[in-house]
Amino acid sequence: MTEESRIIIPGTKRHKKPWTAPPPASPLTVEEMELVLEGSEPIVLRDKTMRIISQHPTPSVCVALFRPGTSGVDVLLHLRADNHLWGLPGGALEYGESIEQAVRREMAEETGLTSFDIRGIVSVHSDPNTGALFPYPDGNTVHYVCLTVLAWMADWEASAAQLRGSAESLVLLWYPFESSQGVVPEPFSLMHQRRLGMAWQCLTCPMTAPLLLLG
Repeated sequence: MTEESRIIIPGTKRHKKPWTAPPPASPLTVEEMELVLEGSEPIVLRDKTMRIISQHPTPSVCVALFRPGTSGVDVLLHLRADNHLWGLPGGALEYGESIEQAVRREMAEETGLTSFDIRGIVSVHSDPNTGALFPYPDGNTVHYVCLTVLAWMADWEASAAQLRGSAESLVLLWYPFESSQGVVPEPFSLMHQRRLGMAWQCLTCPMTAPLLLLG
């Protein structure tokens, strides 16, 4: 693996102790449920351990960015600093942002990459039973509605020169996805593995074109 395809964030290290999700929060009482249902403003409820137990869903983006590699197509992966799982870069939309603006901001902040084309949305995930509820090591849990966005970076030199890390990643890696026949590094986020598979299908199969981004 060349230095151009891998960057390790200074001052970080892997932890051998596996990360585990916090225990489930306590059920809502009738009074708490009434608070959730009233009004249109976002209401955040916490149990006695200060874990979030109710919150309006948060829209987010997950970016499957591919480039032409030396032995087929590469995909950009990062090893997350919070849960130590491999996955795709991305994050929550900020107030007033479009989907495209959020994609470009998150990619610039987390990877330094800006010179890429957005192909469109390939999947939308919101089911709490299949990974949409994301527990953080600090005990907070967020319900994400995640849009997986397919992107392509044709400029190989820029994909290497622009790459830089952030505090959110332990490692950034241009991974040879095509030559590895879809095998991903471990441990890999299961929900991100599903999203990556859908993005790869849209990239390689003309019959499964992604949706265009509309505003």
